[in-house]
Amino acid sequence: MNPVIASLFVFFPVEAQEKGASESTIGVINSAPTMGLIVFSLFLPALISAEMKKWFFVVGIIFSSISTILFGINNYSPYGWQYTGLCILLQLTLGMGSRCISSTVLPLATACFPERSNSITAFISFMNGAGNIIGSFLGTILFNIFGYVELFVITGSFCLLTSFIAIIFVTDYSQREYIKLDDDEDMGSGKLSTIKFLKYLFYPETILVSLSLLATGYLDGFIGVILGPWLVSSFHVAPGDMGMCVLPMYVTITLAPFFAGFIIGKGYIGYLLVIASMFLIAAQGCWLLPFYFEKYSTILTIEVGLGFLGMASGSITVGMYLIYEKIAIRRNYVNMQINKVMVATTLNIVLTIGYVVGPSVFGGWLNQYFGVKNTIIILLIIQIIFLVILIVVLWKNDFFLRTYYNQRTNSIVVKQFSEICEHSTSISIKHSASD
Repeated sequence: MNPVIASLFVFFPVEAQEKGASESTIGVINSAPTMGLIVFSLFLPALISAEMKKWFFVVGIIFSSISTILFGINNYSPYGWQYTGLCILLQLTLGMGSRCISSTVLPLATACFPERSNSITAFISFMNGAGNIIGSFLGTILFNIFGYVELFVITGSFCLLTSFIAIIFVTDYSQREYIKLDDDEDMGSGKLSTIKFLKYLFYPETILVSLSLLATGYLDGFIGVILGPWLVSSFHVAPGDMGMCVLPMYVTITLAPFFAGFIIGKGYIGYLLVIASMFLIAAQGCWLLPFYFEKYSTILTIEVGLGFLGMASGSITVGMYLIYEKIAIRRNYVNMQINKVMVATTLNIVLTIGYVVGPSVFGGWLNQYFGVKNTIIILLIIQIIFLVILIVVLWKNDFFLRTYYNQRTNSIVVKQFSEICEHSTSISIKHSASD
């Protein structure tokens, strides 16, 4: 549901500019609420208990749907502080709902088939991509038939109906397998304390491997601000056709889980992150081509770049979830159900920081003063530095080893990359559990 709603916001920058908003104002509207979401995400694992995941999921749907409806209706307001303030407030509530959904959907889904968590993670990423494709088609059709306001009202109303479906059909299977740990009071209570969560966030390996995910977030946020006006001014794309222009990104986001699942199935999670980071570099390279070569100054070049961005986004999200889970296990966070909420929330926080930096710093301030071309060059240099750091961190922490996690035996099986090494090392994690 969230990707369907998110894909509608490609129409917002052009609509806001017509009302008189500057690029920096649009960047603030897109990014300012996410600052509050970072704080909200820090406390989310402590709020979500083993028994409440389903209801946080339902509340997230309701918040997101109502906020989408009101965001569209707010377009009737004249441009000014009321319009800007309501946009920020509604973006905040929409983001809160989104965080509730994304922090609970993975734990709820993987609890159904714990031994297939890798496949389920990839499937959810696939469904996110499918939602983006549906959203781009739906947005283009509804925008051209009904208009901007009706686009948000109709989509939000439909998504609101899914909350009733979730209440009836969603079941939290994690409760039947929930394990209380005698040696950890916080985890035994079914929650993870904020202090333990903050400690996990600030482990060096957690911070450094997050750079590739952070890059995905700020590139997505940057494109969300500059793409619409860029397509209209440089390529003369009609506002009603912008939803179709971003379709390549959504198609590759949908296909990325299959690519990521194949590499993960071979045990090469670390290599997946490196390849996906190279896709980010390729995307920015494509966006620079029209500025230097006239024959590449076509909408197709931009769409190829968006395709690389989608491939990177889908792959990094799947791979990073498993890397975060591996870090948690190594650091003796042994309650797998709590870990899943913690890992999903960590993903949200890193992406949220990217969504703050992307629209405000890169899409707003730098773009306004340096232009699109120079801003992309700056992004490209940063991404190359991030890639070098990522390779070093993955190598130092043995993330280039072939790694499998056995959900049933609660053990990590690590195999050397070289096929010459026939032996494998098993690191068992013993649970001290009681019924």
